[in-house]
Amino acid sequence: MPTKIGFWNVEHWSNNALLKAEEAEEQATFALERIQRGAVQRGHNTKPTRAVTRLQLRNDWKKHKFSGLSRAEKSELNALKYAKGKLRIAQQKVRKYTYARDMVYSCDHLFYCEVESSHINAQSSRFDGLINPHLLCYAYYHNRVSTPLNHYALWPGAIANLDRVPKYMDIAGSGRGGAVRCYFWHAPSGNNGTIVAAAYNHLNTLHTNLGTPFVLFGDINTEPKNLILKGVPPASIVATDGGTRISTRILDYAITNVPQRIAVRKYQDCPAQSIKDQNGSDHAFMFLEIT
Repeated sequence: MPTKIGFWNVEHWSNNALLKAEEAEEQATFALERIQRGAVQRGHNTKPTRAVTRLQLRNDWKKHKFSGLSRAEKSELNALKYAKGKLRIAQQKVRKYTYARDMVYSCDHLFYCEVESSHINAQSSRFDGLINPHLLCYAYYHNRVSTPLNHYALWPGAIANLDRVPKYMDIAGSGRGGAVRCYFWHAPSGNNGTIVAAAYNHLNTLHTNLGTPFVLFGDINTEPKNLILKGVPPASIVATDGGTRISTRILDYAITNVPQRIAVRKYQDCPAQSIKDQNGSDHAFMFLEIT
């Protein structure tokens, strides 16, 4: 069996994120129920009213009009739409932070990015190793235990000066090919592939000279096609066929000098637009497998 490594952009995970999300869900549920109870008490025939059945809600908001509704029904429609939106957001966050907690116990190796600096297991994503209140950090768990990632000190200046640089761990595959140096990275948002191609070229030169395998993976924040335009060999890119973010873009994948030993897949095989409804994050939870 391949060695399975989980990785995910968990989006602002803090120590009490799940508790806050559960409290928000409870408050939103109470607000929605209060609106519905009020509608019934006012003698409407349906729950909550004719105006806010699912069909009416969808049609009226799509057309931006409320034909045939009283002022009270319009007000109720607005209140219900707001309450439903708050509840949906709270439920997404509950799912996200429940996943974040539970996956720690489900993966032998687990990498997170966009961890709040206040989190008990946050690790600096900076080259200098410092943490500030606004820094989006990493977290890494091996066999359920938070474990320090290794710092690579030879990044060229263009990468070393970034807010977030790759950190690594040597992880053995299932075969006889030896451990693979796994560089986890939350690459700069909206990059055009230039900085990622530079990181790949640097690592490829280093590990070719050493005769050792490596993989650069994580939230790469640029699509594989952009890396190809920057000169990265297509065979070195290991990615899923479908989008890994709700925007339908492929942003979470791997680049390696041993593509024959690496596979990448989504934990849940669902359309990109459904990712947030499935796990609460804009990004799919991903697995990297090493043979």
